[in-house]
Amino acid sequence: MKNSEFIRTKVPITKEEVRAISLQKLDLARKKYLLDIGTGSGSISVEAGLNYPDLRILAVDKNPDAISLTRANIEKFGLENISLIGADLPNESHKLDGCSPSKFDSVFVGGASARIEDLVLWLRGRIEDGGTLVANFILIESMTRYIESIKEAGFDDIEVIQVSVSRMEKLGSGNYFKPNNPIFVVTAKR
Repeated sequence: MKNSEFIRTKVPITKEEVRAISLQKLDLARKKYLLDIGTGSGSISVEAGLNYPDLRILAVDKNPDAISLTRANIEKFGLENISLIGADLPNESHKLDGCSPSKFDSVFVGGASARIEDLVLWLRGRIEDGGTLVANFILIESMTRYIESIKEAGFDDIEVIQVSVSRMEKLGSGNYFKPNNPIFVVTAKR
């Protein structure tokens, strides 16, 4: 999906090229439950919900502006397979009680707090054996802390790729490639 199809504000969006790779890494064709942590604009949840109508999705964000924007995007596309919760995970994980399965077979982390280690420990108990965990990072330090955390938590088949996307734009009488921030996409299995 094009970024332009989404309602946009200042809330971050997972750019379409990175979103395509992240969704492919989640391997959602055979999955039942997706947890989208740090949903931002809801782009991962919305595209997954459109492409996999039988997939049940729980989108979570601690930012009230992100919750409002995600809700608007869910409504725009008329999706009924996405639930939305405002919560700061893992501290407010009790907010998921009764509205989500006990375990997910796929998890996407698009936004994580400074407590990434705590989030990984919490996720270890919320992902089914054989489940897929995909996370995106801009900062090298955050990615490194995350990788160490998932190793210590017993995740395996860890793969890290860097995605760099530039788009051609007009500059004076010519054109140039304006770069987006490089993104690290980390995939692991439970």
